[in-house]
Amino acid sequence: MKLLAQISVMKKELKALAMENNTLQRELETKSVDLKSLRFQVDTLEAEVSRFQTSEQEFKSLRDETSSLIDKLEVQLETFITESARVMSEKDQELNKLNEEKSLSVEQLNELLTAFMQEKDRITSGNNKEKKELRDRKSKIIDQLNKRLVSNELKRHNYFREG
Repeated sequence: MKLLAQISVMKKELKALAMENNTLQRELETKSVDLKSLRFQVDTLEAEVSRFQTSEQEFKSLRDETSSLIDKLEVQLETFITESARVMSEKDQELNKLNEEKSLSVEQLNELLTAFMQEKDRITSGNNKEKKELRDRKSKIIDQLNKRLVSNELKRHNYFREG
């Protein structure tokens, strides 16, 4: 009996162990599913990390290219500013020289104009004198001719009267 009781107890224990085994099997299957899910999540996260690292590399590369481009553009801008300043300086010097030449030309033209105006005034004055002299001569000649005409008229008149 003892043996039967022990067998009965062992059967119960075996049944309990079978149930525990089933429970552990279900837990194992659940854990396996959970593990597969976790592995999938890890794979997904690793893929995202890889994409992130690739994006980070691309960003760093673009940042470096942008920085290099900015440096080049700053150099070009500085060169342009320097060249523009040089050209502006040259143009200012040329403009100053042209203004000086213009001032000198205007001064010379004013001097010439003054000389021409003085010459014109002298010529006009001379012309006026000559015109006056010519008017006076003309008047004298007309007076002389009138006197001759009167004298000739008198002579003719006397000639017809006498004759």
